[in-house]
Amino acid sequence: MDSVNPIGVNAWVWVSPPTDAALADLAPRVRGWGFDLLELPLEAPGDWDPVRTADLFAGLGLGASVCAAMGPGRDLTADAATTASTRGYLRACIDAAAALGARTVAGPIYAPVGQTRRLDAAERAAALDRLVAGLRPLADYAGERGVTLALEPLNR
Repeated sequence: MDSVNPIGVNAWVWVSPPTDAALADLAPRVRGWGFDLLELPLEAPGDWDPVRTADLFAGLGLGASVCAAMGPGRDLTADAATTASTRGYLRACIDAAAALGARTVAGPIYAPVGQTRRLDAAERAAALDRLVAGLRPLADYAGERGVTLALEPLNR
């Protein structure tokens, strides 16, 4: 990656989910258009191979980041079983980022996209407590692997 302040784009602009074949076609085009970085959504672990993608990107001088796809059932503010499952998914995102050489996993990693609910002050405080408890071990896990979690707040 050439730039101190890289310009990036998310693969979702062109493909969902990204796959090895799609990335082999897309990454050279993205680099040719002048982007420094391609953000890779991980909709499901195994959609794309992080080691193969790292080799592809290295050959192009293209940087990478990973974003979490927080659909239904992925929620760090929910019950214990859902939180545990979500942690497993987010650990897979962190592992993919580390293998790829990406320093960031970004996204609304707290709850499913599109979730709307009214919370009173006590409910909001309880949800935030559950979120912090859910995120703490993930932040530690990511830090041990040189990856930063970037929490994307959504207001929709």
